[in-house]
Amino acid sequence: MTRSIGHLLIHALTIQRSSSVDNGHGGFEEVYADVAAVSGRVNPVTAKDLASLGKEESRVTHAIYFQPKEDVRIGDKVQFDGREFFLRVKNIEPSIPIYRKIMAEEIQEG
Repeated sequence: MTRSIGHLLIHALTIQRSSSVDNGHGGFEEVYADVAAVSGRVNPVTAKDLASLGKEESRVTHAIYFQPKEDVRIGDKVQFDGREFFLRVKNIEPSIPIYRKIMAEEIQEG
């Protein structure tokens, strides 16, 4: 029997990936473009998550859960409900691949 957490992935997320484009002045600039619309779940990071990450990832604010098949990568951005998150650290996968958990930093404007 295959287990699934699909019923828990209640948020509609937009995945954005960066690419370099010609800036018209002889250089390049990094831009993010939508690559997928997926279901996921965005939760505030727990104390246990922070303890497992160590000080080098102290900017992590949220854990984002995805189906295991989703093509999400460290460095991607996630748009959700008017908020934006930068995917920073891949967390340890469960022994049975029923989800992917990636630690993220919420991007604050201003």
